[in-house]
Amino acid sequence: MSGHRAIDPVLLEVLRNRLEAIADEMELTLLKSAASPIVKEGLDASAALFNIQGETIAQAAAIPIHLGALQCAAQRIVRAFPPERMRDGDAFLLNDPYDGGTHLPDITLALPVFSEGRAVALACTMCHHQDVGGRTPGSVPTDATELYQEGIIIPPTQLFRGGELDENLFDLIKRNVRLPEVFSGDLMAQVAAGRLGAIRLRELFAAHGTESVLDYIDELLNRAEILTRRQVESIPDGEYPFEDYLDNDGIDLDRRVKIAVTVRVRGSSMTFDFTGTDEQVRGPFNSVPASTLSAVYYAIRAISDPSIPNNGGCFRAVDAVLPEGSVVNPRPPAPSIHAMLPPPAPIVFTSTIGARTGYGPMNPPEVMSGFPPLTTATSLLVPPMSRETKSRTSERSAAKRAPTTPAAGPERKSVTGCREASPADTSPPRERITRGTPGTPSPRSVSASPAR
Repeated sequence: MSGHRAIDPVLLEVLRNRLEAIADEMELTLLKSAASPIVKEGLDASAALFNIQGETIAQAAAIPIHLGALQCAAQRIVRAFPPERMRDGDAFLLNDPYDGGTHLPDITLALPVFSEGRAVALACTMCHHQDVGGRTPGSVPTDATELYQEGIIIPPTQLFRGGELDENLFDLIKRNVRLPEVFSGDLMAQVAAGRLGAIRLRELFAAHGTESVLDYIDELLNRAEILTRRQVESIPDGEYPFEDYLDNDGIDLDRRVKIAVTVRVRGSSMTFDFTGTDEQVRGPFNSVPASTLSAVYYAIRAISDPSIPNNGGCFRAVDAVLPEGSVVNPRPPAPSIHAMLPPPAPIVFTSTIGARTGYGPMNPPEVMSGFPPLTTATSLLVPPMSRETKSRTSERSAAKRAPTTPAAGPERKSVTGCREASPADTSPPRERITRGTPGTPSPRSVSASPAR
C-alpha cells in the first residue's frame, strides 16, 4: 500500500465482492451477447479485471484453465502498449501463443479503464472463437504440424483508437475466418463486456476515490499472497515428483509423451519444475507457457482455501521451471491448438496435483471436482502484518502505482509475467524463462512470482 492509510476491514470485503461482481457481470454480458454456440452454450469464455501491471484484480467464475492465461495476455499487452500512452476508448487484442496467448481460437481483448485522467486498470475478456481460419473448419486440426496451419496469428494489436474501430484491421481478420458474421458477433460481445467493466470500475472509483480503491486493491493482492503462503507453509518442505503421459501427439501414434514435474516446497514458496518432460512434439499437443502456467495456477487454487481472494496475489508464491523446447514450453512454430483442450491441460494439472498428493494418473475424482483445501476456513481478516512485512508490501505497491513504462533493472522484480518479450518489444521481460534442454537442469525459469 502507498502511504499509511488505515484499512477498514468492512470496506475491504465490500470492495472485494464488488470487484468480483463486476467481473461476473462482464462474463454474463459476454455470454448473452455472443453469437456462437461455443460461447453461448459451451460457455468457453472468461472475463477479468487487472491492474496496470497486468496482475489479476478479480476474475469471473468461469473456465479454470483461463485463470492464468488471461494474466499472461494482460501482461503482454501492457508491455506492448504502455498504460501512460493509452487513451480512453482504446482496445487491444492478441491470440499469438508465442506472444502472450494460449492457442489461436482464444482471442484476448483488453480495454483500459480511466480515472482522473489516467489509466488505472484493464478490463479483459478471453473468448474461444468458433473459427479463426487454418486448414480445417473450426480451427482445431488434429494433425497440424506447425502453427500456421491452425489459423490466423494476431500479435498484440490495437483494434480501437480513442473509440474508433480500425476498419482495415477488422476487415483483414474477418477475411481470414470462415464465419465472419459469427466472429464479428463474438468479438463485439467482448468489446461490450469490456466497456461494461470499465463503466462499473469508473463508478467504483468515483464513489470511493481513485487512490483509496487502488490502495484497497493492493491490500487484497497482498492478503491473497499472505494467505496462500500460509497454505504452502502447511506442506512439509521437500521435493514431490510425479509424471504422467499423453497417449500420443496425433502424428506419431506409437509414441507416448511424458509430462514430468517435481514440486519443490521451501517455506512459503513453491516451485514447479518440469525438467524431465519430453521434447516438443510434431503434433498439436504442445503447451505454451501461458497454457502450462494456467494449469499450475489452477492446481494452486484447487489445493488452497477457496475463500482466499481469487487474484494475482495467490500466484506470487509460485515459480515454474519450463525447459525450452519441451512439450510444456515449445519453440515456435510448433503447433499448440490442443494445449488448452484435453488431454494436455488436465495432464499438466493432474501431474501438479499428483506431485503434491501422490495420487496416481488414473485417480482423478478429487482432481476434477476440486481438490479439498489444505485448511477449511480462511478470512480476509488476517492478523496484522508485521512492521517489516507491511513496509515491504507498501514499498512494492507504491512502486507499482506509477503508470510509467518500467525501466530495466532490479525494479522489475516485483512484476509478474509469463514469457519473455518479443524482439520488437523494447521493454524488459517480466519473468525468468528456462533456457536449457528437456531432461537437464536449466539456469533460468518462467516465474510467476516477484523476486524476494
